Amino acid sequence: MKDNKLIFVIVELILLFMIFIFSVMLVTDRTSNIKKKVTVIIENQDDEAWRGFIYGLKKAAKDDDVSLDIVSVNSINDENDMESLIENAINSGSEAIITEPTSNSSINEVLRRARTKIPIVLTHSDVKNSDMNIPVVEADCYQMGKKIALEIEADYGKDLSGKKCGLILGKIGTEAADNAKKGFLDEVKKTGLNVKWTINDKSLHDNSLEILKVQSDVDFVVSLSDFGMKKATQSLEEKKLSASYVYGIGCSETVCVALDKELAKCFIAPDEFSIGYRALDMISNKLSGSSEMEDEKVNYKVMRRDNLFDEENQNMFYYLLQ
Repeated sequence: MKDNKLIFVIVELILLFMIFIFSVMLVTDRTSNIKKKVTVIIENQDDEAWRGFIYGLKKAAKDDDVSLDIVSVNSINDENDMESLIENAINSGSEAIITEPTSNSSINEVLRRARTKIPIVLTHSDVKNSDMNIPVVEADCYQMGKKIALEIEADYGKDLSGKKCGLILGKIGTEAADNAKKGFLDEVKKTGLNVKWTINDKSLHDNSLEILKVQSDVDFVVSLSDFGMKKATQSLEEKKLSASYVYGIGCSETVCVALDKELAKCFIAPDEFSIGYRALDMISNKLSGSSEMEDEKVNYKVMRRDNLFDEENQNMFYYLLQ
C-alpha cells in the first residue's frame, strides 16, 4: 500500500515538473516572438526624396524581424513637439528612435535627454557643434560639396575666372548643410569662380520660385539640397531662371528626370537606401545586444546623363519608384 502511494506521489511530481517545463517553454516562445519595435520620426514623408531611405528602413526591418513605425509630421517646430513625439513612441512600445537633427538647439536638447531612456540614431546630419555622442548615419557632405566643384571644373576647366554661379544652400543651420557648403567653397576658391548670389533653403521654401526669378544672370546654379535642385530645374524649364545648367546634390526621381532633360548637368546622389538600412540595422543589433552603435558614412554617386541608365544605377531607380 505504501509502495502504491509512493509511486502515485512520484508520478504526480513528474507530471507537475512536465507542466512546469511546458509552461516555461510556452512563455519563452511567446516572448521570443514579440518583435522589437522602432519608431522613425521624419518631416514630410510624402516628399519623394524620402523614398530610397524609407525603402532601406523597410528592407532592414524585414531582414531583422523588427516592427517599424514611421511617424511623419509636417514640421517639428519646437522642443514640445519633439518631446511629445518621443514620449508617444515610448508609450506605444517602441524600444528605439531614428530621426533627423534640426537647427533648433532646444529640440536637439530633447534628443540628448531622450537618449538616456532609449537608443537613438540620427540620419543625414550630425548635431551642429555638439558633444551629444548620438551615432549618425549619413553621406560625407563635405566630400559631396567638394565633388560638385570638381565636376564643374571637369566641364569648364580649373580656371573659372569670369564664370558666375548662384548657390542654393541646404537645410539652414544643420551640420550637413554647413559641411556641404564648406566642401564646395573650399574647392572653388582657388578657381576664380564668382558666387554671384546665395539663397538659403528656408527662403526658397517661403518664397517658392519667385526668389529665383529675381536673381541676376549666372552661368550655372549649384544647389546643395534635393529640394533646391527641384526648384532650380523647374525654374530653368519655365524660363524663370537665367542660367545654362544646374549642378547639385539630389536623391529624387524629379532630379533624375531633370538630368535626362539636360536641365541639370550633373548631380551627386547619396545612397539613401543604405542610410535607411544601416540606421535600422544598427538599432536592431543594439537591441539584440550584439554590437555597439557608431557613426557610419555611406557612399554617393556622380550622376550624369550618359551614366543615368547604366546597370549599376538601376537599383537607385528601383528605390525611387517604391
